[in-house]
Amino acid sequence: MQLTQGAIKEMVDGRGPRGGGQPFRLQVLGTKAVNNEAGAQRVKILLSDGAHAVSTLAAGGVSVSALTDNTIVDVTETALSQSAAKKRPSIVLLGLRVVSQWGEKIGDPVTLTIERQAPQAAGGYGAQPAQNTYGAPPVQNAYGAPPVQNAYGAPPVQNVYGAPPQN
Repeated sequence: MQLTQGAIKEMVDGRGPRGGGQPFRLQVLGTKAVNNEAGAQRVKILLSDGAHAVSTLAAGGVSVSALTDNTIVDVTETALSQSAAKKRPSIVLLGLRVVSQWGEKIGDPVTLTIERQAPQAAGGYGAQPAQNTYGAPPVQNAYGAPPVQNAYGAPPVQNVYGAPPQN
């Protein structure tokens, strides 16, 4: 059985399959019922791509009754979720379909963990400065950075669209 190589790393990096895209073919290594913060029962599923494994959570509407150890599944949609109470993000399975039962574990997967990531929103912490596409130097990232100033005592720089400096 051919599993999707590199799928676990993609999911850990937040680049799992989206609805309508190519599903990731993975193997279920185990399942476990757990209670979330609200007390609702959820199912943790350990998934493997043959090289790596990661613990995931099945969303409320995902059917997990047919999942047993070594089942081959197509993961059709995932999301990376972070709650304030948890130490690290979780991969939530939003779409899952059973392909077949398999007799044994495929490969020798190493379990990966998901680390808390800094926000990457535009203009937020960790954002890259805007780039000027017309050949000008990059714009300074103003968020939290000190303002750019001229050397002490130097006249202010005036550049009017390529005009020579005026004395």
